[in-house]
Amino acid sequence: METCLCSAIHTLAKEYDEVQAKELIPALNRHLKDLRHFLAQAKSLSRSTRLTSPLSINYRLDQDVDGFWAGSDDRVHLELRRRLACVVIFLRSKLDAQELASPQVAEVFPGLQNFADIRKCGRKVFACHKDDGEVEQSGAAKCGLPVDLVDLLCDETKLSEIIAGPWITNRVQEDNSISWSLCPELMSTFADILLAPTIEELETTAMKLLCFVTPLCYEGNTDWSPSLKETVWPIFERLLKTYKIPVSFRTQVIEVVLYFGERDSVAIRLVAVKQAKILLRKTMPYYLHALVVLFRSILFRVDADLAKSEAHIRDFMWHGPRPVTRRDHALEGRIHISQMENEIKCYDNDVPSCAYKWEAGQPLSTLDMEVTFRLQSTAARYFQSIGDFGAAKSSLEQFLSLDLINPIRANSCRVLVGRLGDVYCEAGEYLKAVEILKPELDRIDKCDRMRRGFRRLVLASVEANIGSTRLDTAESILQGFLGDLPNGPDDLHDQQLHMRILLAPARIARLRADPVEAVLRWRFALEQVNNMHTLGSSGGFIAAVIHLSLAHAQLSLGDKDGSHHSWTTGLKILTNEKCEFWIPVVPTTWLQKVAADIYYSQGWPFRMMLPGGEPDVTQHYF
Repeated sequence: METCLCSAIHTLAKEYDEVQAKELIPALNRHLKDLRHFLAQAKSLSRSTRLTSPLSINYRLDQDVDGFWAGSDDRVHLELRRRLACVVIFLRSKLDAQELASPQVAEVFPGLQNFADIRKCGRKVFACHKDDGEVEQSGAAKCGLPVDLVDLLCDETKLSEIIAGPWITNRVQEDNSISWSLCPELMSTFADILLAPTIEELETTAMKLLCFVTPLCYEGNTDWSPSLKETVWPIFERLLKTYKIPVSFRTQVIEVVLYFGERDSVAIRLVAVKQAKILLRKTMPYYLHALVVLFRSILFRVDADLAKSEAHIRDFMWHGPRPVTRRDHALEGRIHISQMENEIKCYDNDVPSCAYKWEAGQPLSTLDMEVTFRLQSTAARYFQSIGDFGAAKSSLEQFLSLDLINPIRANSCRVLVGRLGDVYCEAGEYLKAVEILKPELDRIDKCDRMRRGFRRLVLASVEANIGSTRLDTAESILQGFLGDLPNGPDDLHDQQLHMRILLAPARIARLRADPVEAVLRWRFALEQVNNMHTLGSSGGFIAAVIHLSLAHAQLSLGDKDGSHHSWTTGLKILTNEKCEFWIPVVPTTWLQKVAADIYYSQGWPFRMMLPGGEPDVTQHYF
């Protein structure tokens, strides 16, 4: 058993067997002992794996309970103590919320005695990134909020009484969350009677409250649903126009503005990034300048303006400030990734050589790990973009396996799993795709169903079911998914996903030998792609795919003239457009099957240019 321990662990992780697992206990104990000794000697490696510190705490405090709860200069020890205290507080408060906490637990939360108060204090903190790239929890007092207001908002009984009052109206959002506001009559009264100093004080409190409750920026934070952001942004935007921001408070306000510039509604993002640029000053920290440049470059790219996106990044790299802190260095990594994205879109052959020019500092901070995750995902996307699915598969599998050591943010994990599912479909491993997609789909809640990560997972699942010839299942998944689509695809990525949604039922109809339905769906898809300007060259390629697929369906109806016209139109487009792999299976298995059928039945030629310097695919390829 010792000679194949890694293989046995890998097998049991996929197909657990209690008997075999028990047989591994002696070997695992020896293996873990050797691993501890190994990490104790390899300091740099132990920092990267982040295993030594918790183990050293175990060695030092094995039977010393009082020592574990005592103060310490060890950051990992303090964090472990805080987490265990939170578990104790949650469980004990369920039994008796008013019971006094033990001295050891109460010491972790100074000034609070019973479990109910300690649980409420968790609502009185906000998070921010420090210069070292770690997240710091700060109290409401640091944000400048009145203590009475915070206590009121955290008192569920008093808050419920206020909400139930006659002057409060409520509205259910798209994600089923509820928003409350003052009724119009009371608002009108306040507008008439409040004096200017009082209004100014209320504006200050409102701005501080927004800064307090808004989640952290960076790395695609999804704590707030798109509908919640669309509700809060107009309030925040109005406040920005009337509130005179003190110099000492400007950095916090810009960070909140940039949160709205990071993801979801493109219209809001455009206004938010523009507003952040107006508020920015040359003397402000590098990371704020970098975030504005990063989000502007992304917005240019999703509008298919790669030249502006690249020019914006290069101008900042040549003439902008230089990174100073660990946080600055991580944001420099994000800008590097944005530049990689531009190069991938332009089929730049230098992507592999420059991909890892940015390296995270050691030991890895929380922010460093998030940027590293994104870098690895982008590298996999490059391999996928040139049709090197084997390299993309290996990269994604290796990276997702690290989730057991350093858990990946849920949203990032969905993107990676969705992409790996697509790659499995390219390789014909449809059952494997379903296997990895199902757990992620099962974890999706109502709020997440509006997001792009969910759409990617669903479409990968549809593709896997089409490949497995479970056409009814694929169609059912699509139908159940259509109700969660956003109002309109407003950027490049949304439009690409929209086209995937349209092409899937057209292919299903063709595979069911229903050419009439297929022709109707291909024509509708063609109308849609012609209206999507941000798809750019990608739109040209996918239009060619639709024309060629339409020709295939028309031929089945006996419309040879119409079929030949569609075929020649598609081939003409392909003389100027390279193959695009962002819709899995369609440009490879699907299109090549269509071309082979047409060539063998009609003798019509076919030629498609491939990216990455690969030779063209012609009718002689089949």
